[in-house]
Amino acid sequence: MPRNMTSPKKRRDFSRSNNLDVAQYIRSTIAEKNMSRAEIAKHIGYSLAFVDQHLRLLTLPKIFMPLIIGVSDYSAVYRLGTLYDKQPKMVDRWIKSNPHPSNAEIRHFIRKATKEGHEDAYLRDDSASAYQITGKHFDHEGVILLDRGATSGKVWMQFTKSRQIREVNANAIRKLRLIHKDQTASMAETK
Repeated sequence: MPRNMTSPKKRRDFSRSNNLDVAQYIRSTIAEKNMSRAEIAKHIGYSLAFVDQHLRLLTLPKIFMPLIIGVSDYSAVYRLGTLYDKQPKMVDRWIKSNPHPSNAEIRHFIRKATKEGHEDAYLRDDSASAYQITGKHFDHEGVILLDRGATSGKVWMQFTKSRQIREVNANAIRKLRLIHKDQTASMAETK
């Protein structure tokens, strides 16, 4: 009995392919075999969402190409594309300043950019160096020093009141905020 072209089979191994190759394979197979998206999903052993997200990658602007090829988490690039639809200038600027981000960096950027009330530093004309990250380590407020190397899981922090600089556990810092350095100076003057 001939095997039906759309019958489920062992999941196709894409482990040695980048996301662009996978997306182009899906698109060409749909065209060559005149299959629907659901049929190709069944044919390769993946979900319809997997197929749709890979096809969406092919519609993203050229600036996304290094991400599509170099990032293993296609869903992170897909979500970044969705954010691009809403805020193209912000995403474009972020990609230009981060040409080879990791999966975690993409997810972190998306989380920060989509947070309600988030003031987007990427839309401002100021350079990124004009910003600081502040936080609270137990009862002590301070500025996180990003220009210093720290051991794994720790960051250097300069405390606002004592001006001491100490290496602290990163997971103990609360109330993180991205603020302009001018704000930090005015906050110190008012205390």
